[in-house]
Amino acid sequence: VVFARFSAESVCSGGSPGASSWCSVQILLNGVPMEPDVGIDFAFDSTNKGAETNGSFEGHTVERSERCMKPGTYEIKAQWAVRGGFGSPPTFRVDDWSLFFEAAEDDNC
Repeated sequence: VVFARFSAESVCSGGSPGASSWCSVQILLNGVPMEPDVGIDFAFDSTNKGAETNGSFEGHTVERSERCMKPGTYEIKAQWAVRGGFGSPPTFRVDDWSLFFEAAEDDNC
């Protein structure tokens, strides 16, 4: 089993006032989203319908896992996206981040 955690201080601001907008993070293992794979539907941070400002820093975390991995070398990356805004996409800023991962044997594989 491979476990991964991305933690960061983030700001997700702007977008169209009153519109649901958010900033998403997913963790990739060899270029493939780890489980649960929900694409950019996972809201790592939100604009709070346009109420957040570029000074609204907050700490957030996302964790993912992948079962039954064979021994080998793997590449783990964090990827971000913004969603919503309807013509004016939100701005996403990430600071003071860390990407942690660990592997453990799974007797059920």
